[in-house]
Amino acid sequence: MYGNRNSCISKTSSSSEPEYWVSIPNTQPIKYPPTLEAHGLERVTPHHIKQQLRRIAKSKFALSTVVTSLIILVTAVLLAGVVSYFAINVTSTRAQEESLALTKQHIWHDFNTGTTQAAIIAINTGGRDVVIDKLTVRGQECEWSKVFYAVVSDSISGDLLYNSTLVDGGVISVGGVERVFKQATTDLTLQSGKTLIYMLNPDSITVSDVGLTVSITIFTSQAMYYKETNVQGAGGIANVSGSSGSGGSEASPLQLVYVSAYYREFDGDQVAIVLTNPSGSAVSLSWNALYVDGVQVNGDWWIYYDTTPFTSNLPYYTGKNTIQGHTLEVGPTTHTVNPGQWMIIYYQKDTLFDETDVGSTVSVVLKDGNGQNTNTKQVTVQLG
Repeated sequence: MYGNRNSCISKTSSSSEPEYWVSIPNTQPIKYPPTLEAHGLERVTPHHIKQQLRRIAKSKFALSTVVTSLIILVTAVLLAGVVSYFAINVTSTRAQEESLALTKQHIWHDFNTGTTQAAIIAINTGGRDVVIDKLTVRGQECEWSKVFYAVVSDSISGDLLYNSTLVDGGVISVGGVERVFKQATTDLTLQSGKTLIYMLNPDSITVSDVGLTVSITIFTSQAMYYKETNVQGAGGIANVSGSSGSGGSEASPLQLVYVSAYYREFDGDQVAIVLTNPSGSAVSLSWNALYVDGVQVNGDWWIYYDTTPFTSNLPYYTGKNTIQGHTLEVGPTTHTVNPGQWMIIYYQKDTLFDETDVGSTVSVVLKDGNGQNTNTKQVTVQLG
């Protein structure tokens, strides 16, 4: 093969070692056959090619050993990181974790019967079923025969209310919907969704615990879930020292529909009530008919009454704003609630709540002129 100076030409010679003819600048020719000398080519052997490759390897334009090692090391680390991230991502995606969310916790003590009741909603927010193997109130385990539960899938906006009777198959209204409760016999299995739990007579709660903070704890095989709440009064007014009378067993025909409680540092604390008289007889109500957590409240009150139903909770009343489009008036000493009548009532007192009560739940009940108690409402104290 023949070519110009920039070509590589091989030739088979009679010697045992093959010959290559190339153009090598600045190198003295070894031997020029007459037929190739005219083309300006030189004859080289594999030995000469190896020498040229060594020169290229030692050239200053080649990568150093350190840089080459760093490139290899960084590449290996990046590859290992990608593999590890992929493995962790696959593992965490397939893993299903246990998770319970507890809300709307309450503990009531019935002043009339002396019984105690606890209630809580457990929401399974994890990716698998959860088994509850123990329920405790203030550290004392509650027997399964005293536990009643209902499983629901819809959203619950209303609060849990005190229920005077807990029986297997009993119906309790929660969030405006009648729920059928079952009596537990062994560990509870919580599937995805919400489970309403009522506990009858948890140990170590007495009338002297009303107002104190008590814990409710749910135990599973993998974790424990803990919530605190204040013990509330229910079933009437406590007949204890310092109370201005005891609540009767008969119920007043007046019904509390909406109740709100507000704390405001300088302008006065308030309890705002919407009530109605669905009975066929008139019922009297006085300015000191309010009881909060079993304690009678003597303060100011404003009222408005109409035959049109009021359909929502009431805001804080400043004395200047209208409430649902109505102007309130200062209430007399006693007011008569006629059959079918609706009322807006604001009770105000400066020391009704304090700053620490904000966010806690209180029990609100009214006693009518016949000494009968209305239904009890559990409300959360808000900032006014």
